Amino acid sequence: MNFWDAWEILRRQEKVTVCGLISGTSADGIDVAVVEFWGPLEALEHRIMRARCVAYSPETQAVVKRAPSLSAAEVSALDRLVALDFAKAARETGLGGVDLVGSHGQTVFHHSGKTGVKSSLQLGCGDTLAVELGLPVVHDFRAKDIALGGEGAPLTPATDWLLYRHKVGEGSALVNLGGIANVTLFGSTVEETVGFDTGPANCVVDRLVRLMTSGELDYDKDGAIAASGTVDEFVLSDLLSDDAFACAKPPKSTGFETYGDAFVSGLVKRFGPPTADLVATLTAYSAECLATALRTVRSVDRLVLAGGGAHNPVLIRQIQERTEFACVKGEELGISTDSREAVAFAALGYLFVRGWALDLSGVTGGQVGVLGRLSIG
Repeated sequence: MNFWDAWEILRRQEKVTVCGLISGTSADGIDVAVVEFWGPLEALEHRIMRARCVAYSPETQAVVKRAPSLSAAEVSALDRLVALDFAKAARETGLGGVDLVGSHGQTVFHHSGKTGVKSSLQLGCGDTLAVELGLPVVHDFRAKDIALGGEGAPLTPATDWLLYRHKVGEGSALVNLGGIANVTLFGSTVEETVGFDTGPANCVVDRLVRLMTSGELDYDKDGAIAASGTVDEFVLSDLLSDDAFACAKPPKSTGFETYGDAFVSGLVKRFGPPTADLVATLTAYSAECLATALRTVRSVDRLVLAGGGAHNPVLIRQIQERTEFACVKGEELGISTDSREAVAFAALGYLFVRGWALDLSGVTGGQVGVLGRLSIG
């Protein structure tokens, strides 16, 4: 049987099992979720079969973290290295019963609204993944959305609506606290759903902690460093007054081009070497960026939190105080805090195999289209 005959059989299967893969802007590991999907688009059902976070190899992670300074040759090599690490993570999680892979890859550049030409680059070569895993791989989701006139990110609000709208409800917002924070405001239809990036969640604090500990720590575990410091409201106000992104209206997206190494270098130049007080202040800054962004859109009465930052009690407390909204973790509503994004890209892989288009006009501003492209082994 040739590939396309097998693909047609897969398209007609009642249930399809997809392995979703992503590494976020923090580059702290590869999130893997093996998810079974069934049902029509507007009554989509799913079951997470297994999920885990798998560490990058130290060599690959070190190169990923200096991605903005890489040469073209180094970016080309990293594209393959990331794919090999993604393939290893998928195998370690288990590929039994998996029909295809939906891979977001590793973002190393996103236009953040700062360049004349919208573009976004995710590494983790789809062809390498397909050959390594012996499975069809759907990838380059952001590139397709940009081609359709969108921001390219965030894409997860559309899958949030498909998978979680009945669990969360229209009065709540689903907030992902990864390297960058993004929010989903549920509408009665996917077209009426609004989603956008709000600014940093963990990426700035992660970088400060690495500097502060000379690389011994990658992040502020449980907010311990922030808890030992004091928020400097003057510094916080100064930072917010310089931040045009936080108060900009959606659609909007951002990345470490705005809140990465250059941003942190600027902090150190202005305020001196990182201290617990600066970590506390930048933790509050992430919360205030979220609060500021939420003021630009319709009101909500509750925030449902997912992503790594949902494990940081200091960040959660700051969000509650600065937004004045109640906060609950995703698990309380049956949403995986740690696997939400991997599940989302598994879902986008499923939509691709079905040939179902999404309307992302309320999220990225893009036209209706089927996201992703296919690589085969």
